[in-house]
Amino acid sequence: MTNITYANSTPTPTSAPSSASSTPGPGPGTLQDMASGGPKRIRKSYSRNGCRECKRRKIRCPEEKPFCSTCVRLGKQCSYPLAGEKVLRISRRLIKEEIENMGKTTQFLPVQYDIPKRIKIPPSTPPGGVKQSPLNIENLINNNDFLSGTDLSSLTTDLNNLVTDIMEGSNIPFLEDDFQFDFLNESFVVDEITKNIPIDYIKLPRKHEQLYWEEFYNNFAQIIEPFQAYHSRTKTTSNPARDIILHTAASEPFLLAAVLAEGANTCYLKYKRPEDERAYGAYLSKCLKLLEPARETDLNANIEAVLLTLLLLTAATATSQTLQWRPHLVGAKTLLIKAFNQNVSKKFVFCKYWFLSIEILAGLSTSLGGTLQTDYEIDRLMTPGNEYEVGVLREIGIITDQGFNILMGFDNSCIACFGDLLKVLNKKRFNIDVGTMEYVKLVSAFYAQSNIVYIDSRGVIPEKDLTRYIPGLPIEELRVNNASYWISWQDISHQSYVLLSIIMILTRFFVIDVSQLVDQMILFIHYLNQFSDVQQHASPYLLLMIQWPLLVTGLSTTKLEQRTLLLKYFSMVGAIGAASSHVSTQMLLKHWKGTIDTTNDDTLIY
Repeated sequence: MTNITYANSTPTPTSAPSSASSTPGPGPGTLQDMASGGPKRIRKSYSRNGCRECKRRKIRCPEEKPFCSTCVRLGKQCSYPLAGEKVLRISRRLIKEEIENMGKTTQFLPVQYDIPKRIKIPPSTPPGGVKQSPLNIENLINNNDFLSGTDLSSLTTDLNNLVTDIMEGSNIPFLEDDFQFDFLNESFVVDEITKNIPIDYIKLPRKHEQLYWEEFYNNFAQIIEPFQAYHSRTKTTSNPARDIILHTAASEPFLLAAVLAEGANTCYLKYKRPEDERAYGAYLSKCLKLLEPARETDLNANIEAVLLTLLLLTAATATSQTLQWRPHLVGAKTLLIKAFNQNVSKKFVFCKYWFLSIEILAGLSTSLGGTLQTDYEIDRLMTPGNEYEVGVLREIGIITDQGFNILMGFDNSCIACFGDLLKVLNKKRFNIDVGTMEYVKLVSAFYAQSNIVYIDSRGVIPEKDLTRYIPGLPIEELRVNNASYWISWQDISHQSYVLLSIIMILTRFFVIDVSQLVDQMILFIHYLNQFSDVQQHASPYLLLMIQWPLLVTGLSTTKLEQRTLLLKYFSMVGAIGAASSHVSTQMLLKHWKGTIDTTNDDTLIY
């Protein structure tokens, strides 16, 4: 099998790297040993000029730039430290576990966004088809006259209450510790979003703060947005959610405190260290303490920062079975409806669609639904966006040239279908009659969405069948023994949401056999049978996008082998930070035993 060399990346090594390389020297029993009284202890050496990730893992770095081959193979964020910068390292046990998981018979090669060299695009097929020109929004209007001090006060009150509920619900003590934040620079443009913010964008004075920052940067931000934005001009990728959050945190300390809180909490969930839990509470306390000054400065900038903080903490805690997050998003919903067809900033547009991504999953996966409870609210917000909003989302990379929304996990046009589905689900919740034709229209709309194909609707494609490819789509090679397959992530994600929406309609409102649709869904993850650890996957975070569809799949299957595979999937995504994976597993086990009515569960699968 010929290895593939990817554009703008270092060729992937075919063998697993060792955890440390020994300095060459005489072996045991040489004259040198005898003269010195016995074998000398071999000193392990690490790369002096290696990248942060290899230094943190205490392994020799190949030192290739811009990305070393070890990080490329592991699917890690690769960056190089500044001169004199110290890099925190993780335990040898964790390093050993990661390396032992490499070199299996199933091999994933890194996700790429440019055409695989073995794929020949016919001259008659223009790469990407007809490209849509982004809306020119250089002269963006940020003078949001519709905003008022009442809006800011409402949001800060909601955020205050949310943080208080998180701390009380988790029995985290309020602390008065003072944390000083040193910013990289002092001047920031309010709405000019920086792409690919470097890991050292903000200077933090303490080692543990840097650790929590890196945890957020490398891990939690990918949980928020597993898909990367692809920029065709530079042929680079970025994480818009991370860039927007961290760019804003650089000038808003309360958001920075929330970022460090989530980094600390992620560390606590991984390692169960009490000091990380204490830091989580300390940063949440700091967030509350810093909120009050926010009322006294720039209205527009602070509303965006408070909204981002509110959504960040909601996304992190909405999967809790004890915390009530809906009341704390009412102010955000009111503000977003008020901003309908107004000239708002890019960050505000991002916040709207982040809010909608939470609402869609809440409306689909919980018994109470989301905060959008009326047709009026859904009609005002649950739309693919006007020309201005779509232009903003395309510019920052949320909507691809092919129309895929990387924040949602499906084609942007599908938002309207989910809006109609949420209307029907709300009517059922309030015992309002729904006409049969409404169901027929819904199934028809989602069926039409199933015809949207990026590479191949099967998602996992044998190499011999991969005959077309469009630059900018995340595609990953999977080798099982001597066979090679390609995984089209956008197809898997989009088709998963469409198929499971149809399954939900047919099973919740009708008594129809959906076993063929379930089988089709299982094919998307059937390859997971080939290995036992999610870290063998070059891009494990992409698996997070299809949690809700796979939960519905599990509720609809009766086959033992499919149930076993689904339990394996949720175990894997739990290992990379899916907070709701344990809840999903318990729901499935109870449902299969016939001891739970899943239609009354109110846990958000996010």
